[in-house]
Amino acid sequence: MTVDSDISPEGTDRQPRIHPLLLWFGVFGGVVAWFVQLFVGWGFEEVGCIRSGPAGTLLQHNGVPGTRVSLTVWTVTGVMWLVAVAALVTCLVLRRRAERLEDDVLTRGRVRFLLVLGIAFNLLSVAILTGSGIALLLLKPCS
Repeated sequence: MTVDSDISPEGTDRQPRIHPLLLWFGVFGGVVAWFVQLFVGWGFEEVGCIRSGPAGTLLQHNGVPGTRVSLTVWTVTGVMWLVAVAALVTCLVLRRRAERLEDDVLTRGRVRFLLVLGIAFNLLSVAILTGSGIALLLLKPCS
């Protein structure tokens, strides 16, 4: 019978590892969130602002186009902004963990490069999603 434990005997501590899925989420999470917000938001705005047809009347509220559209686009923008911020935080946490990696120099260099690239991508994505939210605040849909 074997017992697994988080406590290792002294001197046999496990080295910190970076899971590949976390690394890829950190690098591309914000960019994918921005693409989702862009295409879903644009699609709802295009279809919801049509005054005729089944899709246009479905997304209208009391005959006023744009009311349900803005709620949907606001929700998608807010959720995708949170995903982009989560990807940025993931990159920052993994960057701290990468400092303690004892793998070969080539692996450590590649991981650090990807994390710096992910931080730049995510900062840009958060800025774009913030700008989209401000535009939603200031501009009327379907005008």
